[in-house]
Amino acid sequence: MIERPSIILFITDQQQAGMLGCAGDPLVRTPNIDQIARQGIRFDNFHVAMPSCMPNRASIMTGRYPSVNGVRFNGIPLPQGSVTFPELFRQRGYRTALMGKGHLQPILDPYNEHGKCEERWWRSELTDRGAELSPPYYGYDEVSIVTGHGDHCGGHYEKWLEKQLPGFRQYLGVENQLPHNYSCPQAVRTRLPEELYSTSYIADRAIDFLERHSASANNEPFLLVVSFPDPHHPFNPPGRYWDMYNPDDVMLPKNFDAPDDDVPHLAAARRARRAHRDNREGYGAVALDEREAREAIALTYGMITMIDDAIGQVRTRLSELGYEDRAIQIFTSDHGDLLGDHGLMLKGPLHYGSLVRVPFILSDPARSDHGTLNDALFSSLDIGTSLLSRVGFADLPGSQGISIFDVLDNRRKRRENLVIEDEYQSPVLEFDTPPVVRTLRTQKWRMTLFDSCDWGELYDLERDPHECRNLWDDPAIVATKVRLLAELSRSMMQSVDRKLPPVSLA
Repeated sequence: MIERPSIILFITDQQQAGMLGCAGDPLVRTPNIDQIARQGIRFDNFHVAMPSCMPNRASIMTGRYPSVNGVRFNGIPLPQGSVTFPELFRQRGYRTALMGKGHLQPILDPYNEHGKCEERWWRSELTDRGAELSPPYYGYDEVSIVTGHGDHCGGHYEKWLEKQLPGFRQYLGVENQLPHNYSCPQAVRTRLPEELYSTSYIADRAIDFLERHSASANNEPFLLVVSFPDPHHPFNPPGRYWDMYNPDDVMLPKNFDAPDDDVPHLAAARRARRAHRDNREGYGAVALDEREAREAIALTYGMITMIDDAIGQVRTRLSELGYEDRAIQIFTSDHGDLLGDHGLMLKGPLHYGSLVRVPFILSDPARSDHGTLNDALFSSLDIGTSLLSRVGFADLPGSQGISIFDVLDNRRKRRENLVIEDEYQSPVLEFDTPPVVRTLRTQKWRMTLFDSCDWGELYDLERDPHECRNLWDDPAIVATKVRLLAELSRSMMQSVDRKLPPVSLA
């Protein structure tokens, strides 16, 4: 076994677990990611800590739930003093780098001139605003940050783009897009060429890091995070990726027309659509018609295939430089997207599998279980803990994750359940107050509670894998509901912060 392997972690932003060729999707082409799966293990029950960008990325970095690490929803920065898994690798001799999306600090203007963040450094990820980063940045020795989404991306990428294409802003956005006949919300046919799109930039920066590292005099291992802001709305894959997939070929999810009579917030989203009062240019869940859903999925496939091509370029260079047999490779995503699930798209307090379950593929050249599928319950919380344990380093302080390797090698039992958190800053989908949500996920059940409601969700995933029948009020399973409520209560108590022990009896 390689004692100190290098590590490369590929992360996409908003991708369903099933949207890969190796996961059974009959249309999307992902040969390079599929190759990682053939050389490793694909995990079919990998879930987020929270289905929202900043909270889940903070959980990946710290191994701690959003309610514990403090990043409870988007717009709250992860304190720079937080202990992260890249920092622990850096302290032990690894060269650490982030190429692409970090999103550990806000990327939009604060709510007022002082901001709602107490930290004065909230702008430090916004290199397009004039600030520069002082490494180590959350444990990374070097970073090339990409902020934003679609063709409106900032950070180091924007500075690079300005040099490559003076006057580049005339190529960006709805007002400058190429003609098209798509009707789905936020479909934008960008004029930006493929080679100047953020996905290409991130691949180029990753390859540049590998080449510089290979040419350096030392033989230190590296931790390289390659993080793409796609797939994500706006739906604007550039160049040939725009019409690579025909919407007419797209299969709608089997639960596209699922009933909503026992799911109030799903019914609310559909009522908003019928009344034309939904925000179809925002981030929250909105209802779609069939054509809109097919188009959104087809454009998402285009973004995914572009990322797969970029990953292929990075992996080819990795192999040419002699790292393939000395590097652990991982592919995952920050969170999912409803994308037609129950006739919705984007995200919200609806913890359907399309939103909370993400792809996770692990290829370790020291292992022999290549091309296998694992259905154990794992979480974003587990990524840092697993990598640290693999190389024999001490775990993150206060980590709430478990080691994937310990489960694979029978050094610990599988999880019986996991918790998914969610919090909102404002009322959505006809909730009276900003919803606080907690979900318990077991192999068989998904139960979701809302803080201000006397109803919840309960699905038997073995009999109802598409979550079409809410059993919350079913008298036949009252005993099961009580047991799951107790499990959720215990799991929430076990997830409290125990990082700092007392220094005295009183």
